[in-house]
Amino acid sequence: LRSRDGDPYDADVCIVGGGMTGAAIARDAASCGFRVIILERDAQLGGVCAKNDYPGLRLHGPGASFRCCSLAPPWQSGHGHDVFYRPTQSEILKYIEQMAAHDLIQIHTGVSYEDHSRHSSSVLRVSCTGRTLMCRSLVFANGTYSETTAGAPLMPIDRSLISNGACVMHSSELAANRLAFAQAERRYLVGASKAAIDVLQGLDPADEALVWAHRGHMIFLNRDAVMTPKALL
Repeated sequence: LRSRDGDPYDADVCIVGGGMTGAAIARDAASCGFRVIILERDAQLGGVCAKNDYPGLRLHGPGASFRCCSLAPPWQSGHGHDVFYRPTQSEILKYIEQMAAHDLIQIHTGVSYEDHSRHSSSVLRVSCTGRTLMCRSLVFANGTYSETTAGAPLMPIDRSLISNGACVMHSSELAANRLAFAQAERRYLVGASKAAIDVLQGLDPADEALVWAHRGHMIFLNRDAVMTPKALL
């Protein structure tokens, strides 16, 4: 490939980050005829959706607008007019793979962005792990992922200071510690909608010894709450 100035380049668009946003931008650009390269530092596409290991992981809100413009996600056809449907982790990852499966999209996993500079008036030089790429435009879609925002549970208190016998557990820890949680006299479940709503529906809503500590400042809108509102009481 060569630019109008005659400079060689590898892709029209180089996208840093192979999560939902990066894959959506890549698919829409490829659908318009542009050649795209995705740089993903991990071994697979998915970003935070691949890293997060909360049980029962779903989107924080409805998935109606969680999509690219050029390829509708499976959940919009498979679930009819259910606008409250929140896709699961496996559904999200599958959709990301579908978006990235295009003849004009190249995927480089295990590659980290390092730096970029202008090669000419129309071409950028992008330095990444073990290679240098030339592109006409550069997009950063690497989000705000960190070990505290995905995968690792965020506990807002220091549990070592608890002295009244209460059992405070994050929703992501419950599957491996269900017996200890059930036997405690006072139980506090910490978590937001990624997993807590699914965990809560497996517990007794009439249990007065159970408290759900939601660190957000609003009750989220989701299909489960609409279908079974008593699960939140």
